[in-house]
Amino acid sequence: MKKLYVSVPVEGRTEEAIRASIKKMQKIAEVIFDRELEVIESVWNEDLEKSDIAGLARHIDAMKDADYFVGVNNIYNKYCDFEATVVHRFSIPATYVNAREICPDMFDGKGENAPKGSWEF
Repeated sequence: MKKLYVSVPVEGRTEEAIRASIKKMQKIAEVIFDRELEVIESVWNEDLEKSDIAGLARHIDAMKDADYFVGVNNIYNKYCDFEATVVHRFSIPATYVNAREICPDMFDGKGENAPKGSWEF
C-alpha cells in the first residue's frame, strides 16, 4: 500500500484534535489520489510539548517513506512550511486543504484568530 504523509499543525492543539484532522485529510487525499493510503505516523508527544529543530528533524525523517503528501494551504506554521518545501523539492505528489475546514479548533469562535506560532494568509 502507498504511504501518505499528513502535514498538520500541532502547536497549541490537543492530540485528539490533531488525530481528527489527520483522519479528515487522509480521506480527502484518498479521493484526490484515487487510492487507499496508509498514513505515516507523525504525531509524537514531544511535539505536543514544544516545537524545536529536533522535532522538525523527526518530521522530515518520517517523510522519507512518503509516496503522497497532504498539507494545509492557508496557514503558516513552522513545521508545515518546511514540510511543504521538502515535498516540492523532492517532487512528491501533493495536495493541500483549507486549515479552517480541517483544523477549526485553531481559530476563535469567529474563525478569525490563528494560534500563537502560526498565522493565516
